[in-house]
Amino acid sequence: MAFGGAVLVVELGAREHAGSTPAFERALAIFEKVLGPDHPNVATLTNNLGRVLQDLGDLAGAKAAYERALELDEAWGEGAIHEYFLVLDPGRTPAEGGGVEKAKQHYERALALSKNKKLGPHVSYAEGVLVKAQDREAFTKLLEEVLRADVDADRPHRLENVLAQRKARLLLDHADDLFL
Repeated sequence: MAFGGAVLVVELGAREHAGSTPAFERALAIFEKVLGPDHPNVATLTNNLGRVLQDLGDLAGAKAAYERALELDEAWGEGAIHEYFLVLDPGRTPAEGGGVEKAKQHYERALALSKNKKLGPHVSYAEGVLVKAQDREAFTKLLEEVLRADVDADRPHRLENVLAQRKARLLLDHADDLFL
């Protein structure tokens, strides 16, 4: 419990003040020393550090933190780290460690780890991969499936699924802007 409180305080501080990131990194070093480098809380804190760095605009630092978190606990957040890479990879080349094929792999892992209960990976895949491929038919079909999904069928993911449906609706409403 004490560690959880420490994570929250450090995370909130880092989000508020860019200069607090070193404190976050020190907390991570303490967790690794006390709990061991493979402990689930280390993976959680590493993932959270990635989010803070992302929020601060340090995308290279965020990517490195997310890659490490993925190595520590691929299943963290029921595939949430794969969801991050699903958004990132379509905009990177294979030489940069990304690309459409890599994004497809993260999409499949995110769905498998969430037992296909999260709608967000479908929306991210449609936006990142299908728009890039200019595959409007598949884009429309996938997002319409997202809109037909019963968000009440899985209460633990209800909020994020409602938000995914809203984004799906927004993307479909602006499809003419996304496809040539």
